[in-house]
Amino acid sequence: AQAAELEHGKGAYAAYVLTRNGMVISGSLGSLRQQLESKLRGQWEKDLTAVYLAAAHKIMRQEGDATHLIRKCRLGDQQSQDYGYFYDGLIRDAQLLYILARHFPEMLQLMEGDDILKIVNPVLANQYNTLSSAYVILALDAYAQSVGAPKAEKTTLSELLQDGTLRALSY
Repeated sequence: AQAAELEHGKGAYAAYVLTRNGMVISGSLGSLRQQLESKLRGQWEKDLTAVYLAAAHKIMRQEGDATHLIRKCRLGDQQSQDYGYFYDGLIRDAQLLYILARHFPEMLQLMEGDDILKIVNPVLANQYNTLSSAYVILALDAYAQSVGAPKAEKTTLSELLQDGTLRALSY
């Protein structure tokens, strides 16, 4: 099943890349989803396969299919480590965050601070490799661009006068 899942994952990634490059592949997406449902039900829905299929659907403006697939995927849901296929939980989470930031920015509002820590903590604990670190950089950059810079707080300065009143200072 793992080899079949890997092949379908490659197909989902290829569908995403083709769609991002302007190709309409609705028929191929439907065929791939049918194969996944019949051969790998329960094994692919939280995998990168679903993430890339959701993004392809989103690009083609198939909002219902895109939302249905991406809502099942959460950061930290998969902690597999299959380094033979260059895949682990950090790689999966970083790619998920990238897709969310790039194609589903409205879903970033549903994230909590602990969700980002699921990507940052493995890096801080030196549990990364060159591939996962590259995906983390890509994901955090896309996230930062999507959410924008934090709004600066307005700072004011005042002095406390002898009579207990405050007087605003200009700077």
